[in-house]
Amino acid sequence: MNLHRLSRVQARYESGMEHVRRGRHGRAARSFNRAIRLDGDKAEYRYLRGLVYIHLERYDRAISDFRAAVARAPAHAKAHACLGSTYAMVAEYELAVECYEEAIRVDPGYEQARAGLEAIRAFLGSRGGEARDLGPQTE
Repeated sequence: MNLHRLSRVQARYESGMEHVRRGRHGRAARSFNRAIRLDGDKAEYRYLRGLVYIHLERYDRAISDFRAAVARAPAHAKAHACLGSTYAMVAEYELAVECYEEAIRVDPGYEQARAGLEAIRAFLGSRGGEARDLGPQTE
């Protein structure tokens, strides 16, 4: 990527982050859209846009972005965990568990992923034992 294009991508990223800080999620999404058009391989831009889509309650788009982020960067534990959180928001609990487990596999010290996994398992357990089909419990 040439220096001019890199500069434009960085400007879009910074603009998106500023909009996020100010709570202007629609504008943030547009800035990240532009960054992705300029550098579609960078997982972080899709991860950040996914976070914005959660705030906009566009869960299908958030899921798509988090999936794209982990496809580009399989070791992106936060993207795996956010994908899990978003699946939980749309009541896809088995997929949520899988994503949290992957986040923990990638980063064994990621406590937020562990907490999310435990919360889903507790929720499912309170619904009549559905959690038993969701794989082994972690400590």
